[in-house]
Amino acid sequence: NSSAHKGGTVTTSRSWYSSCVECHDQEGFIEFTINGSGGTFYASDYSSPFTCGLCHGIHENFDEADYALRLTAATVLKVGGNTVDFSADGNSNTCLQCHQARRGYDSYWDGAAATVDIGGHDGPHYGTQVNLLLGELGIAAGTAGTHATSSSLGQCVGCHMDNASPDGAGHSFSPVVDNCTACHAGATDFDVNGYVTDMEADLDALLVELQALGILDAEGHLPEDDITITSDQFQAWWNYTVVYLDHSKGVHNPVYATALIDDAKTKLGI
Repeated sequence: NSSAHKGGTVTTSRSWYSSCVECHDQEGFIEFTINGSGGTFYASDYSSPFTCGLCHGIHENFDEADYALRLTAATVLKVGGNTVDFSADGNSNTCLQCHQARRGYDSYWDGAAATVDIGGHDGPHYGTQVNLLLGELGIAAGTAGTHATSSSLGQCVGCHMDNASPDGAGHSFSPVVDNCTACHAGATDFDVNGYVTDMEADLDALLVELQALGILDAEGHLPEDDITITSDQFQAWWNYTVVYLDHSKGVHNPVYATALIDDAKTKLGI
């Protein structure tokens, strides 16, 4: 397992908060799968990095159920409350629990105010993958993309785990091009029709403008103290953030990601 899950980096900063522990600590996640809450596993001196036992039960029953996935049921999203079932192959529901946003834009803006105060850790929270896949979370109407709706893809695992090789996939969770060619015949990389190149350029342009406005700092973070920005600037920042924090550069849902980024560019006059 060469993924960031195994590296343990996600357990180092937030695992001592009860609201974070269900995804940032192995024991907290396991307790969540049993009781629906991370319970008491949120002490900074107790946090442990992820192992196989995070997602899989290991030698708990000493029967055929060992190594079964802990979470396979449909997931109720924290933003919007929709129930999502990525069970085309029985595995992808495990991913939904943590790879989703924690806050919607209406946590900060009522849709009418001319200005908005933001700062610190405001935003949807890392891991907007499921939301973008479904065409949700941004300040624009959207629909689910093919990567979310095609049962033949196996949703998450079909792209991120099939065809394990030294180059990726499997438990590295890094997709390989071989997992794309059934739909994108002849693809030799992920930049199909130059989409990723164009999206990178748009994200870079928006980052530069948001930094020039003082909304984001040199590292791409909000200022620690609240700042007041216009509603147009807020919408641009939010839509940029939804796409950026997905980290697929729009690939998870190209049509919706493009709509969000185009709207952000319009709002900032780019």
